[in-house]
Amino acid sequence: TAFFYTAIGKIDRHIGRLRATLVAEGLDRDTILIFLTDNGGTDGTGVFNAGMRGKKGSLEDGGHRVPCFIHWPAGGLRQGEDITALNAHLDLLPTLIDLCGLALPRKLEFDGRSFRAQLRDAQAAVPERTLFVERQRTFKPEKWVGAVGMTSRWRLVDNKELFDIRQDPGQTRNVIADHPEVVASI
Repeated sequence: TAFFYTAIGKIDRHIGRLRATLVAEGLDRDTILIFLTDNGGTDGTGVFNAGMRGKKGSLEDGGHRVPCFIHWPAGGLRQGEDITALNAHLDLLPTLIDLCGLALPRKLEFDGRSFRAQLRDAQAAVPERTLFVERQRTFKPEKWVGAVGMTSRWRLVDNKELFDIRQDPGQTRNVIADHPEVVASI
């Protein structure tokens, strides 16, 4: 546990040094600074995991949901607000292209989508989507083994458990028997 907290302190210090350097070089207002982690919280350390079920790498939200902070003073981004829509790492590139107003040399199809509108208005409406996380680590994947399907409201884990995260963010009540239509739609 001491090592874990030491590592957090080290990250904090280095982010602070980076921000101070950006200020000293006059680059802080026009630099997009992104901080995110990988694969959920660590289990067994007694560290706060926001009430989410699961540990790093698991299929529950606590195993793969991570913080993502985007800081860009000159970008007109809202501050201190959580975006509650379902976004993922694959949305970062389209978002950065959109934020910077970049023209692509040709039309490209991305798996992700821009969440620029949400960075300016956390309540901006976005189309519903389904995202999947899997952790099979095999050359011949099996359908619904080590996989979770996610919508803004539902989490379908291994096609065996269904959680309504609006009502049960800690994923404590499996409601799969009550919502066969949701299971079929994911």
